[in-house]
Amino acid sequence: MKRCISCFALKDFGEAYSNFLLKEIEKGNNNVRKCAIQSLVQFIQKNHHMSKTDDIMKRLISQFSEANNYQSRIAFLQVYEQFTQNFSRQFFKNYNLNEAVLLLASDKVYEVRKKFVENALNVRKMLEGED
Repeated sequence: MKRCISCFALKDFGEAYSNFLLKEIEKGNNNVRKCAIQSLVQFIQKNHHMSKTDDIMKRLISQFSEANNYQSRIAFLQVYEQFTQNFSRQFFKNYNLNEAVLLLASDKVYEVRKKFVENALNVRKMLEGED
């Protein structure tokens, strides 16, 4: 067992795991997506490599909030919703999450705008108040 564990560097595992989670958030059904989002939150919270968190957040914004596929934009709103329950306003400011989510308020697809409205209280919470 010890030999097997040493075959994988923690960095490689983190890369593969985050890629897997992002793929499941994008392509999975709602139940799988919800579990993948919760796992991603835990992964980011326990991740001690800031550069990895930076990479994940850049990918989340480009791959989801700016996606041509409206379902990916809805997935971003679901991620945002979970993040509001687990991360500080400073985290949102550091990664420009509020700016990304506000752009979805005027999305061309009704379902995306509807999901934004469902998240409006979470958005407001992250924009107002003290850290």
